[in-house]
Amino acid sequence: MPLIHDIQTALLDENASVGAMLLKLRFLAAKLDTDILEEWVQYEAEGYPYTANLPEYRIAHITYTGTFVDMVRQLNNVSIPGALVARHAGDQWVKMQIRDGLPLIESQLKQSTLKNHFGIDCSNLKVLLQGKIYPGMSIVDINSRIDTGAFARIQHAVRAKTLDFTLKLEKQIPAVMDIEVGARPIEISSDDQKSVEHLTQHIFYGDVTNILSSGDANSRVNLNSTDNSANLVD
Repeated sequence: MPLIHDIQTALLDENASVGAMLLKLRFLAAKLDTDILEEWVQYEAEGYPYTANLPEYRIAHITYTGTFVDMVRQLNNVSIPGALVARHAGDQWVKMQIRDGLPLIESQLKQSTLKNHFGIDCSNLKVLLQGKIYPGMSIVDINSRIDTGAFARIQHAVRAKTLDFTLKLEKQIPAVMDIEVGARPIEISSDDQKSVEHLTQHIFYGDVTNILSSGDANSRVNLNSTDNSANLVD
């Protein structure tokens, strides 16, 4: 079976791992000798470094609730407007960067349930917002929430973009049908290589947001279970 059809089959199987599919796509990119495609696959599989632009589908919105008290009353589980968080603490607290590789994201999603959600450490945010949400009231606690749907959307986006890429690649460059594991390398003309690069740029990098790290530990979502900044919470 041509490698490109093997990739498409994996993409259409909802139970197939996206991480495993990326390994096949990386092999295809190597055979096509396309650095820009190999880079995208590497980032999705291993994670995006801070020096790399982050695609829009890897930006998750985060919401907050808090507990506030003064001398006579206490407000529990009150929603904190994102606009106020952004104004007093910065956009990085409401638009979170998800830079982890897809295999790790998939692993965490498998462990999640409908009652779970992702959250970050809000201890620094509590200091930044103290006295700025409800004048005269102190912040006792702040809780954060990132719906698991944000991570599922990354999976879906990668599947959709890769399927779109392979379908158009097959139509524009028929020679890719000769690429198989263990088969002899195929000859890719300079014009075909430019077409692959253009297609890669258009589909995978067409809509990117350049996110600059603020240096704050909470400016990204890290799904590593040893990092309390983004643990799965009940």
